[in-house]
Amino acid sequence: MERSAVPNFGNYEIPTNFFETQENVDFDYVDTNFNFQQIAEFGGVLDKEWQQVLVTSYAIKENISDAGIDRLGSLFKAFIGDQFLISKSDVIRQKKLWLSPFDIQEKLLCLKCKNGVPNMQKSCRCGADRSERVIITTASITPHLLHILEKNEQEFFRQRQITNKRGDLSDYMPVQNDTNELILELLINTDGVVAKSNSRRPFHPIFIMIKNLCGAKRSAIKNLLLAGIISGVKTPDKQFFELALDRLYFELQHLKEGIIYTSKSGQQFRVKAVVTDAILDQIEAKIVYDLASHMSYGFACTICETFPTREDNAQRWPLSSGQLRTTPYGTGLPTNDTAFARIAPSSMYRLDGLHVLDEGLCKSLLYYLKNNFKIMDTVQIEINRALMKNGNNCFTYAKTLKGLNAHELRLFFTISVPLLTIAQPLDTKVQSSFLFWHLCRLLYSKHLNVEIINDIAPVFELLGRAFEDAFGSLFKTIKGHRFFGHGGEELKKHGTPADFSAAPCESGNRHLKILFTPYNTRGFDRSLLQR
Repeated sequence: MERSAVPNFGNYEIPTNFFETQENVDFDYVDTNFNFQQIAEFGGVLDKEWQQVLVTSYAIKENISDAGIDRLGSLFKAFIGDQFLISKSDVIRQKKLWLSPFDIQEKLLCLKCKNGVPNMQKSCRCGADRSERVIITTASITPHLLHILEKNEQEFFRQRQITNKRGDLSDYMPVQNDTNELILELLINTDGVVAKSNSRRPFHPIFIMIKNLCGAKRSAIKNLLLAGIISGVKTPDKQFFELALDRLYFELQHLKEGIIYTSKSGQQFRVKAVVTDAILDQIEAKIVYDLASHMSYGFACTICETFPTREDNAQRWPLSSGQLRTTPYGTGLPTNDTAFARIAPSSMYRLDGLHVLDEGLCKSLLYYLKNNFKIMDTVQIEINRALMKNGNNCFTYAKTLKGLNAHELRLFFTISVPLLTIAQPLDTKVQSSFLFWHLCRLLYSKHLNVEIINDIAPVFELLGRAFEDAFGSLFKTIKGHRFFGHGGEELKKHGTPADFSAAPCESGNRHLKILFTPYNTRGFDRSLLQR
């Protein structure tokens, strides 16, 4: 048999050493264009994994439907008998995997020995059981990217005009000189998700957003690109991210050179895609960049050469900027070379509106004000009465803030701080909170322009000093350091934190939680990517 003649079925190629790995098989008798009789004759000496490869390949070649696969399995079982080890569901699942337009691939690793585990084996050679496996599933993003491009041609190819008003990051994008070339700027995000409270299989989805789309369309779940999922481990190691991002790295290299796209009008464009920004939580950034740290100090800032100090048995960060790193890719940063850094260096790590403002400073400030000023309880009840959330009996409203979602917390923050300023006008903490309230209102304003940005950029560090004097070490966290110390410079260079929000990815995580089924343990990641 000619070794170079490898049959190709869809996106899957049978390896050239396939028949070399099997014993008791007459290689001269086996042809790459195998038929039913050939499979039935030598299929009994193969193991379960390679039986599935042959039968699935035959089903694809003969274009057999899912209903016909059951009949096909009965015929093979009649020829081979008990030596036929695979089931109908195995063949159908493998067929969908090979013919998927997203070219989904799956790797299984043992969490104990970090070695690969064959798909058909229930346990690793080291003795670890099935529950200690890590499933790394990756998918090609190019078909989905072209699908989004086709759905939003008018949004991508129209000539944008830069106006004085700035409601979205896309308004700042320059008009492209070459109309036959489109450069898509991508934002990458990853975060840990626990599907259920008692689940033993947390997963880390890798999302990609298209920066060229406006905020409303960029936040849609259908416009999110899901590049892969790491399932089965709470804190993935460097090795897991290398396997999960290796395929994405080479695909992005191909997209950087460009692919030809034909529009609905028949005009051809060269579409290029590059990753320009990374939106991460602080803890997730430490994982993906493998930030070197000391147990007494912690890891350094990714923008300046500032380390935290140990105060009150915790890590405390200054609310002012230190000496900035001059190299464009953060050379000198105490990090290791990781797969995520090859795609998005630490210099692309942006100030995130969700984690820094909504989940960080605003939430912490609201908790502090409510615990120290009793008038906040009255304001909360009156807000609830105005919204008629619980009907006439407003005292059923939860007195704590844990029952409020992100939108309700923002609403409470927006209304309560000005009212608190009227009740306590001379309190230093209230005055600092009101200045911070004004700054947040400007950051989320639709009328924010270049002139206002240049005016408010120096205010960040000044407000950070006021917060440090008024609240002590309460806001001296890594999120406070990122906002007060570097918020002004990042605002002038890249845009508002609201533009770089991980809220769409958090929405995608909630969608994945809904799709999660604890009984579907074999094709969990693959089914999520297909949906």
